[in-house]
Amino acid sequence: MHKGSSLLTVCVTVFFIIVISAAVLAFIFGIYYLGMAGLFQLLGIRYDSVQALALFVLLFLLIGIFIELFAKVFNTLLLPAVGSRPLQKILEFCIRYTFTLPVVFLLDHYMSTIHIKLMSQAALAAFVVVIEMLIDNEDYSQKG
Repeated sequence: MHKGSSLLTVCVTVFFIIVISAAVLAFIFGIYYLGMAGLFQLLGIRYDSVQALALFVLLFLLIGIFIELFAKVFNTLLLPAVGSRPLQKILEFCIRYTFTLPVVFLLDHYMSTIHIKLMSQAALAAFVVVIEMLIDNEDYSQKG
């Protein structure tokens, strides 16, 4: 009996870990979805349906995970060499923006259900980068 209850405990634990992970991912997706919906409204970006917006957000998050890794590498290598914190933040914005803008451009190009003008693409990428920087608020100063 002891072995059966141990297996049950493991199964219940795994189940709850999966449920909690799914809830966290759904929450993150929901925040991004509502944020993008607001930014789209603010910037006058058109989309054919809420499913199109959901697909845009999902693809943006999935591609963004990989792109963010490259941006983090550049930030970690370059920003500690910069002396002042304001200059670090400007350079961090430039690096992140350089990686985010192509993602927005490619999603607009390949998704026929989203219609983003070029200036709106630039503004959307800038808004996303600024919001992410405000949330992260990383300090790249060298710790001596």
